[in-house]
Amino acid sequence: MKIIVERGEKKMLITAMKVKRMIKMNNRLLAIVSITLDEMIAIHDIKIIESDHGIFLAMPSRKLGNSFVDVAHPIHQQARKGIENLVFSAYEVVKNENYGDAYFVLTSTNASSFMDQSLSDFEIEYAIAMEKIQLHYQKDEDD
Repeated sequence: MKIIVERGEKKMLITAMKVKRMIKMNNRLLAIVSITLDEMIAIHDIKIIESDHGIFLAMPSRKLGNSFVDVAHPIHQQARKGIENLVFSAYEVVKNENYGDAYFVLTSTNASSFMDQSLSDFEIEYAIAMEKIQLHYQKDEDD
C-alpha cells in the first residue's frame, strides 16, 4: 500500500543549523551538526568527518551488534547533496571565522526545497569564538 501525503507546492526547507566545531585531537571528527526542518523536526548528531578523500557527512547512527545503522538519513542522493551543500558551506564559515559554535537561521529564501537552498538564505544568530571553547576545554583538563 502506498500512502501519498498531498503538500501542494510547499516542500521541506532547512530552517536552522547549529554547527559545533570539534577541537582536533588526532581524530577525524571535524564538527557535529544539528539541522531543523520546517521549524518542526530536528536531526541531531550529524557528523562532518575528514577522510583521506576529503570531508563527508555521517548521518546519526546507533550501534546494532557489531555494526552501525543510520537512525535518520536522506532517501535519495539529491536530498543528501542538498543537505551536504548547506552543512559544508556552514562549516566553512565556522572554520574560516574561527568560531567554535554557530547557529544559522533561515531569514529568506526563494528556494522551493532544501535541495535549492544556499547559505545566503541564512544569517548567523549567534557564534562563540573557538578561543573561548579552547580555554574552557583547557580549564576542564587542568581541574
